[in-house]
Amino acid sequence: MTDAPKRRETVLIVIPVRNRPRLVLKTLDTLLAQTHPPDELVVVDDGSTDDDETAQSVEAWIRDRAPAFPAGVVRQAHGGLSSARNTGFAAGGRTEWVSFLDSDDLWPPDLLARCLAAAERSPDAVAVTADQRFVDGSTGEELLQDASGMETEPANWLLRNEPCLCSGTLFRSDLVRAQGGFDEQLFTGEDIQLLFPLTLEGPWLHSPGEPVVYQRDTPGGEDANNSRRFEDRFRRWARIYDALLARPDLRATVDPTLRRERLWYFWYEAGEELFVARNRTEARGCFARALHYKPLHRKTWSRWAKCFTPYREKKRVAP
Repeated sequence: MTDAPKRRETVLIVIPVRNRPRLVLKTLDTLLAQTHPPDELVVVDDGSTDDDETAQSVEAWIRDRAPAFPAGVVRQAHGGLSSARNTGFAAGGRTEWVSFLDSDDLWPPDLLARCLAAAERSPDAVAVTADQRFVDGSTGEELLQDASGMETEPANWLLRNEPCLCSGTLFRSDLVRAQGGFDEQLFTGEDIQLLFPLTLEGPWLHSPGEPVVYQRDTPGGEDANNSRRFEDRFRRWARIYDALLARPDLRATVDPTLRRERLWYFWYEAGEELFVARNRTEARGCFARALHYKPLHRKTWSRWAKCFTPYREKKRVAP
């Protein structure tokens, strides 16, 4: 008598997209090249303003490439990245795993195969993450980010690094659902709002190998990094980190020195960006918050004091 074959765990891929009719196709091609194909794909057009070109280009890709897995496009009014991800997640089937792949990021061919293999060896895992390679299309610069720390000290790793993990991570669908998905009130920093609480739910695995490519400033005018739209993005991030690390359960998982250092950093940078934007009142509040974490930091005191000095208008020289 032979044992019945083990059932294959299923994966849903959600891709939010807005005004990227060509860039998203390159991302979709990396799904088609997977040695272990996904079980379902939902692309969410988040209120594109290109006369339906983005959604139609994806629909044409589905028709022409005829993927071996169910694939569809959902259109919605512009609600932001969190809203689009939640819409796609709700529209998909009840798979064991879900990945939220951004429309300008590229998977290596074995990404799904090795992440699922790692998960099979650890049935209680909450997520599996691959390494990241950030590629700046305008300068050609590349940065490799080793995500192995997510397996050993996930909360500290999230604090130390750029936590752009969603495009290269498989998440347990039931845990994402239990967390309520992404916070639709957040238009930047929404990843960290979900990632930090998930680190409390069980082991977080690392899948070594070829990294996921995260593209920035890609040629062609279609790239619009979400976070760069906000003059106060550091303040938005500082508020998220501050609130999360005030929770006793999360605070207990991070190194206290690292916590103070990073919260100081976010609030200090928030003050700097608002100072440059000529909003000294708000900048002063951010520097004051930074001093809460480093009360003896002389440069922060100096910047806080400078916020009381009126701006000097440049004198115009008569022609």
